[in-house]
Amino acid sequence: MRRLVRVLTIAAVVLSAELILADATAAAPEPRTALVLSISEGTELASNARTVQLLCEPTGGDHPKAQQACDALARVDGNFDALDIELICTPEYQPFTATADGLWRGRRVHYQQTYPNLCFLESHLSPVFDFF
Repeated sequence: MRRLVRVLTIAAVVLSAELILADATAAAPEPRTALVLSISEGTELASNARTVQLLCEPTGGDHPKAQQACDALARVDGNFDALDIELICTPEYQPFTATADGLWRGRRVHYQQTYPNLCFLESHLSPVFDFF
């Protein structure tokens, strides 16, 4: 009888440990995505830049199209250089600079690029930078 109690006790302890470990693994947080996105007129980031915060997984921040922006970044795994849509833009030169700093799924990211005009910026970075 003592042996049966001991075996059942050990089995209960092992099962409890497995359940605790399973809960801990299931509750592990997703890597965080938190980005500060800025657009400014000119070739450098200016003090009058339009800036928004974008949070993904879960979606949040003050970006007006947060879900669309998160979806677009997810499709390219946070690679801003891979964002691209087809727009036909006029060739006038009125430069805009786009900047992104923060974390994409726990990985530090920095992006800065100057475009000849707002249309070119949007054609490369929409909807992520669609807030100017």
